[in-house]
Amino acid sequence: MKILRAKEDVADIRYVFYSMQRIQFKPGEHKRHWISQYSKFKIPLPPLDIQKEIIEKIEVKQKAIEGAKQVIENLERERDDILTSHLGG
Repeated sequence: MKILRAKEDVADIRYVFYSMQRIQFKPGEHKRHWISQYSKFKIPLPPLDIQKEIIEKIEVKQKAIEGAKQVIENLERERDDILTSHLGG
């Protein structure tokens, strides 16, 4: 395991985290890499204020996704309850 630290005046660690989640591996390539292999990846770093705007947009979308998932779970539960109540248990 490697701990990443970002220079706060250059990179927001959340931006680096989200960027690293987007790294594409070659088909069939194992996702475990030595640290030396990770050092080959390049993450473009826009200015810090732009990074923060991007993070904010990502987090707004993530909250919307989580809310939508909750709505789906509630609807599925209600659907199942309807069927259960009509089948008698």
